[in-house]
Amino acid sequence: MRPTRELYEFFTLAYGHFNEALFDGRLAPCMLTVQRQKGCMGLFYPERWVADDGIKCHELSLNPTYFGTFRIVELFQTLVHEQCHMWQQEFGRPSRSGYHNREWAGKMESIGLMPSATGEPGGKRTGQHMSDYPLSGGRFLAASRAFMAHGEKLRWLDRYRVADRARPDSPLQELAQQAGNDDLLAPVTSLLPGDADNEDIKTLTAASNRNKLKYTCDCGCNVWGRPGLRIRCEDCGGHFNTAG
Repeated sequence: MRPTRELYEFFTLAYGHFNEALFDGRLAPCMLTVQRQKGCMGLFYPERWVADDGIKCHELSLNPTYFGTFRIVELFQTLVHEQCHMWQQEFGRPSRSGYHNREWAGKMESIGLMPSATGEPGGKRTGQHMSDYPLSGGRFLAASRAFMAHGEKLRWLDRYRVADRARPDSPLQELAQQAGNDDLLAPVTSLLPGDADNEDIKTLTAASNRNKLKYTCDCGCNVWGRPGLRIRCEDCGGHFNTAG
């Protein structure tokens, strides 16, 4: 049993596959990490690491506590989303830290991922906090299916996950209807033996979320927090309000 090696081998292979398939192999090797930063499914840190000979490399990080609520395709989406930040860092002009600008959005769309602030069609393509969804017939889905065809497996999952997040399902549901039984749309927990809803994956934050409210801005962005908050949206300048 080699847990660390097996986990990182999977992501190293996935990184290399999508690099070749979607970025023409132009992305440099990077430091792949997993870290549990609350509220973030993936992160990109430019030139975060340096070797003893002075060579620097970027860091691409994935949050394992979200894997339990991910579909397999969403795991690949997160990886490629951060690879687009890396592409822009090396070959484009990134905006301020964490902002997703038009150049980044154009690259995402060109490889088959549509940026959307809501994760659904019609959402804003740029902003501070961005989601995305796969384009039917796009390069991303083709590359994802090709990787799945190699038979590589994610053998290890964090036993504790965040509570099921409010994620838009409509684009993935449409893909499922078009493609029929598609392994990419299966939950990551289906990689576990036996019943995917068994006790191996436990909810981590359900109790802490009981007293939180959902706040929604007119531009479609959502946040969760304690009752009585007054929050202004950095994307559009509007205010977040609770439903009802």
